[in-house]
Amino acid sequence: MDVIIAYLETMFSPYPPSPRLDEAKAELRAMMEDAYSSLISEGKSHNEAVGQVITEFGNLDELAETLGISTEITRTSDAFPGNAPRDGAPRQAAPPAGPDEGWEPDGNREEGPVTAIVTSIYWALLIVAYFLWSFLGEGWGISWIIWPVGGVLFGAIHTVVDTLETRRRKRSR
Repeated sequence: MDVIIAYLETMFSPYPPSPRLDEAKAELRAMMEDAYSSLISEGKSHNEAVGQVITEFGNLDELAETLGISTEITRTSDAFPGNAPRDGAPRQAAPPAGPDEGWEPDGNREEGPVTAIVTSIYWALLIVAYFLWSFLGEGWGISWIIWPVGGVLFGAIHTVVDTLETRRRKRSR
């Protein structure tokens, strides 16, 4: 249930609190809790129920009209365009001030060759580990944990490799 509540908080986090949004959040929470309880009583596991509830309820843009908060969300998005991405896309970091080699026109930093190789190898090994654990170890019920853990580790590994590669490139100039 904590995952559903965290998901709900994340859905409303880009918007400033208001009585109507708080009311809608409480209403949506009650609906999600009811759906979760219903799925559990049908014999679904906790993970299955959480996944199905999150999938069924979708995102706030899809629910805004049903909850009667379309104007609040639209008004907030128009007033603060950087606060509420309408399409669910992650916000993009702006490139650093001044010219810097490796930055693309769209604001994304070009990945170096070493970082690209490490990335490819990392994800390939993670996939192999997942299938070995799942098939040979018959760990289908828990092997999914490899993806969130692998994602967090990837962020750290990518940052370290990219930083080292950037330093190496700057030294060789």
